[in-house]
Parts: sequence; structure tokens; C-alpha cells
Amino acid sequence: LGVPQVTLLSEVSVTDGKVNGRRDGDTATEHLEAALPAAISVTDQSGEARYPSFKGIMAAKKKPVESLDLDDLD
Repeated sequence: LGVPQVTLLSEVSVTDGKVNGRRDGDTATEHLEAALPAAISVTDQSGEARYPSFKGIMAAKKKPVESLDLDDLD
């Protein structure tokens, strides 16, 4: 993609056009920083899971799904 990458982060924050994160290893913790735009990935330790509400599930069922083929994308 030609952009910086930071992977396996357990904490992420974005400030002043940079992404900051913490990567926890077996023996050490690394604090990483990259300029935006950047590709990042997080671990399952990065935060609390957000579960959809019943109202949100029902609203999602009513949303139209738009399908595109290759010709539509030019």
C-alpha cells in the first residue's frame, strides 16, 4: 500500500496526524508511532467487545444491500 504499518497493537491512539500504540511481547513492551495514513492491526486485548442491541439488529435487517460488479467500478 505504500503506507507505514504498525501491527499487533494492544492500545491505539491517534493525535496530531500520528498513530501511537503499544505492542506487548513476551519479554518487553514496545511503544510505536507512525504517520497517518497508516495500516494498523490490533489484538483481542485492545478493548471491550461491542455487542449489537436488538434495536440495531432489527434496523440492520431493513437496510438495503447494494451489489456492485466489476463494470460498475470502472
